[in-house]
Amino acid sequence: MFKNIFGSKKTTAPQESPPARILDLLDMALDQRTKFHLVFDNEVTSIHNLSCTLLSFDATRISLELTSLRQASQRFVGEAMTCYFRIVEKKPKIREVFYSFRSVVREVGKSRQDTVVFTIETPTSLGQDQRRKSLRITPDMAHFVSFDAWPFRASGGVDLNAPGISLDDFKTPQMRLANISAGGLKLIAKHARMRELDPEFAKGSRLILHVKIREQPKVAVDECWLIARAVLIYEDFVSKDVHVGMEFIAYGRLDPETNKLAWKKVQDNVVEDVSSWTHQWHLDLYREKGLAPD
Repeated sequence: MFKNIFGSKKTTAPQESPPARILDLLDMALDQRTKFHLVFDNEVTSIHNLSCTLLSFDATRISLELTSLRQASQRFVGEAMTCYFRIVEKKPKIREVFYSFRSVVREVGKSRQDTVVFTIETPTSLGQDQRRKSLRITPDMAHFVSFDAWPFRASGGVDLNAPGISLDDFKTPQMRLANISAGGLKLIAKHARMRELDPEFAKGSRLILHVKIREQPKVAVDECWLIARAVLIYEDFVSKDVHVGMEFIAYGRLDPETNKLAWKKVQDNVVEDVSSWTHQWHLDLYREKGLAPD
């Protein structure tokens, strides 16, 4: 088991009745068999972005069927999450609209088909088009032209020709990019490879990242300089692999004349350029599976 660093389970006060607009949207989601996606505050499962289907709802409770989980223990009860879903509106023109809301798991059970069912609280408010900002996705490494990293040194400066991690590392069992989002990423690496990168790497250590993706028609920026800080490190009990959760704390621009980087602090835990990448990859994946319109 790994240590929970995100705090205790959250509960909410008795809720007020949801506005009719929310119930109407849930009714549309039910008709469209819309997929819902759950992102928990705490790491109660190693599976990110759990997908599920809306079974039923009323003014207080929503029932969701999770085919992505074979089993679910009662440890989910009381856990807070953000839930995302999309609606296809047909008037005045066809368009996808993404919604999000906060909720808490109240019950964990099974359906008649023996699938996992979560009962969560019906929300009293919705956010719109926020999924892209916190969407975590396991990317196909073929999306990347380069993925380089250097240990951050207080003295500053890196040898751009000698990264500590390069894209070739992800073609071996030594390194894996488990997921990436607008706010950070998770690396899984062999012990020896992490020691080679930085013998003193620990929680709070930072990496300078240069990431370039293959051009996509709907993505304006295909290259990012980032500073990521390790916020969670744990060792897998079985494989002994090191899992490193990192958050983006700064993004930079390289001056072509001076060859120096100018850094800005990341605001609201979101790097918009990375957000556009993960959002597009997610939509591409949906289309490949026939889950979203062209």
